[in-house]
Amino acid sequence: AEDYQNPIVVYNDQGEKMDAADPFVMRFNGKYYLYTTGAEEIRVYESEDLVHWTFKGHCTRNGEGAIAYAPEVLYWRGAFYMITSPYGRGHYIMKSDSPLGPFELKGKILQRDESIARGAGHHSVIQVPGKDEYYIVYHRRPLNETDGNHRVTCIDKLIFNEDGTIAPVKMTFEGVGKSKIKK
Repeated sequence: AEDYQNPIVVYNDQGEKMDAADPFVMRFNGKYYLYTTGAEEIRVYESEDLVHWTFKGHCTRNGEGAIAYAPEVLYWRGAFYMITSPYGRGHYIMKSDSPLGPFELKGKILQRDESIARGAGHHSVIQVPGKDEYYIVYHRRPLNETDGNHRVTCIDKLIFNEDGTIAPVKMTFEGVGKSKIKK
């Protein structure tokens, strides 16, 4: 790492340093895929050893910049789902048959609810081990809070529908409640 504040440094095929904001790494079929945000596009890199990365191209672009932030890619029943979360604009879902894309925009799955909170910020998705059960963890700002850096962490269910879509996530004050995960 060249810079401890930005430990992921990515270079293009010409050896030029590239923006690598909001990185996400996924493993699939023995290969690793690195997704990075930069200039209203999401770039994808491939590696077999987590050291040597090959730039594979832009897996999505958006002229408005509405979806090209904070990517996370999930694999579910033969398809790849990319969830992005440009802060304050909601969480977008895109779908592809390949981890390299292209990813097609399918809509929003989580958006602000002014009766509950402002914004719905960056996220992570967790799967209950051994189950087809998923949760989305994200941050948002309470309605009475004026400090843009004051955020609370929220957990809500993420439901895949049988037709391959993801049900919209409803913000709540309760979240998912307490539960124990058995090992």
